[in-house]
Amino acid sequence: MRKQHLSIGILALLMLGAGLIAEEFSEYTITKENAKVINQWIQAARRKDRRTMAGLIHYPLLRHYPIPPVRNASEMVQRFDHVFDQRLIDKIAESNVSRNWSAVGWRGIMLNQGDIWADYDGYVYVINNQSDYESSLQVHLIEAEKQTLHPSLRHYSAPVLIARDNRRTIRIDETKTGYRYAVWPAGKNQSQKPELIIEGGSLEVEGTMRYETYEFKSGSYSYVFEANAAQLTVFKDENEILLFEHAFRAAIQVCPG
Repeated sequence: MRKQHLSIGILALLMLGAGLIAEEFSEYTITKENAKVINQWIQAARRKDRRTMAGLIHYPLLRHYPIPPVRNASEMVQRFDHVFDQRLIDKIAESNVSRNWSAVGWRGIMLNQGDIWADYDGYVYVINNQSDYESSLQVHLIEAEKQTLHPSLRHYSAPVLIARDNRRTIRIDETKTGYRYAVWPAGKNQSQKPELIIEGGSLEVEGTMRYETYEFKSGSYSYVFEANAAQLTVFKDENEILLFEHAFRAAIQVCPG
C-alpha cells in the first residue's frame, strides 16, 4: 500500500512539475514582431545580403577560441564569408519561422537545434556554426598559442577556458588523459610556470542548457570549477574550505554557445 501511495505522490509531483514548466515556457513565444525580424533574416539570407544580416546581430559576437570575436557590423561585413558559409546561409534561407525557429525560455529563440540563437527582438547573439575556414584558422591559432605557453603546458588537444579574478588566472585544457587545470597568481604570464597543475580532471554536463562542471583532484584536495557561473570551490576531504562565487570575469570558452 505504501508503494502505491508513493507512486501516486511521485506522479502528482511530475504532473505539477510539468504544469509549472508548461506555464513558464508559455510566457515565451515568438510574437508577430519577433517573426518580422526573423523573416528579415530569412529574406536577407536568400539574397545573401551581408549588410542587412550584419545589422541584426548583437556585438561582440564570440567565435570559437582563440579566434577573436567579431566586434561590430563593419567587421562582420568583412568577415561575413568566414562566419556564414553556404551551409549556414542555406539553413537560414530555407527555414520557416513556425517550423524551424523555436522559443526556448529565457535563452531566446533558436534555429533548428541551436545553429543560431536570437533574443526576443530577433537579434542574433550566438552563431554555433563553424565554417571550414574558421576550423582551419582555429587549428592554426591553437598551434601558435601553444608556443607562447610554459613548456609544461604545450601538449593538449584543445583549450577549454581561461578565467581570471583579482587573485589568479585559471586555464583548463582538454588532454589525452582528461582535463588539465593550471593556475597562476594574478599578474603572472602564461609563459611562466604555473603554481599548480592538476592532470586527469573530469567534466560533468547537466541539463539541456549544458551546465558544465570541471573537477580536479590532488591528494585530499578537490578543485571544482563551474564554468557557467564562473565559480571555483575548493574542498579538503570533501569539506568545502574555499568558495570564490562569481569572482571570475566571464570565462573565455572554446564554444561560443
